[in-house]
Amino acid sequence: TVMRVSGSLYLRNPVKLLGLAPFSSMFWFGENTHPKGFDFRPEVHDSDGLLVEQKDGRFIWRPLDNGREMRQSIFVMDGIKGFGLQKRDRDFQHFQDLEAHYHQRVSVWVEPVEGFGRGKLHLIELATGEETWDNVVTMWEPETQPTATEPLRFAYNLNWIKEKGHELAKVTATRWGEAVATPKIPNDYLFVIDFTKGKPATGKPADWLPTLELNISGVAVQLDKRVMPNPETGGWRAFFKLDIPPDTKLLEMTGDLVDDKQPLSERWTYQWRR
Repeated sequence: TVMRVSGSLYLRNPVKLLGLAPFSSMFWFGENTHPKGFDFRPEVHDSDGLLVEQKDGRFIWRPLDNGREMRQSIFVMDGIKGFGLQKRDRDFQHFQDLEAHYHQRVSVWVEPVEGFGRGKLHLIELATGEETWDNVVTMWEPETQPTATEPLRFAYNLNWIKEKGHELAKVTATRWGEAVATPKIPNDYLFVIDFTKGKPATGKPADWLPTLELNISGVAVQLDKRVMPNPETGGWRAFFKLDIPPDTKLLEMTGDLVDDKQPLSERWTYQWRR
């Protein structure tokens, strides 16, 4: 199903936050949530990530999470090709729900047509302890607000789909926890990201592996980083280990699978909170 939404906005007075193409969904807990809900199901969510297509054709994948407080991520962009809260995990074994059928939930892709110039994409994740309420919100904030005499004319398509496709390697799972070591080392955390293989790199041998290009904003020390094949999925698995001091409460991280700086995957973007 495709819905066309269009209109003209006139503002008598400035507003604190103007959001175009707002959409909401639900995320209670997934494989990356600590602690998980006290529930018989391994995961409970309508969507598991925000997918963003930038003007240059690059894609960003931001896994959703649920913590003790509200989370907000803001992506500043000079225009945008599309965005949407996506349901990527389709394995019934990960949900075990014969009533809600969370593995069959729909994804929505916002396709801008007019009025989406320079601005900010907002992702807001409200803390929740149940599945009843939508607690995830995404919307586009235009840089220039309309006035009472100069309207903002906008149009976009809402595409109700299974998933937005592309040829880059996709993030299929994000996991993290205390690093395994003997003896146990305090403050060491291991992050594990599963990717599909995407479009094969040309001229590479069958056992060739990409490199994980990692960027971390916040106080942490990188101890290890590597990529290996995942024979169970046919894709790649990226690992990295961090020493996170006890007083570090927030990290913003990005990761790309690259071949000599050439991106092979969508950009994994993650907000870690203690």
